[in-house]
Amino acid sequence: MAYANPCVGRLLQRPVQEVTGQEFGQFVHPDYRELVADRYRQRLRGEIVPASYEVEALRRDGQSVWVRICAALASWNGRPATVSYITDITDRKHAELAVKESEDRYRALFDASQAVMECKEFIPAARRVFDACRKVTGAVSGYVALLNEERQENQVLFLEAGG
Repeated sequence: MAYANPCVGRLLQRPVQEVTGQEFGQFVHPDYRELVADRYRQRLRGEIVPASYEVEALRRDGQSVWVRICAALASWNGRPATVSYITDITDRKHAELAVKESEDRYRALFDASQAVMECKEFIPAARRVFDACRKVTGAVSGYVALLNEERQENQVLFLEAGG
């Protein structure tokens, strides 16, 4: 980075002087370094690449922060270069994850209730209820029970994933 503004320093939790003159890739999570390097090289060669994309960067303390990189081809000292804008999107990514987890729980609840309404027999209904709950909890085994009006167990079934 030939130039980094104070916002990039704050985002990466580093002094601007420490960031300036360094390759941005060293501040990128290892899972995304190759992508960032490839996009950079392709852009410098004049190839068509997405103008913006999302990756994880690393702060000084090793904590990941999600960023959106918007980059364009430019010229610097008579040579091809890129101008990039980096935006912190961590809060948005966390919100997207929370929505997905909520949707997964809702889907499991829907699947379990549908199983109860559709199945006439306890064992197939119990299997579907367990499978739906397993998707949310990650459980590998569990009990499903039918209770009578006095809240006493009529039938109990022990289930395992895949069984």
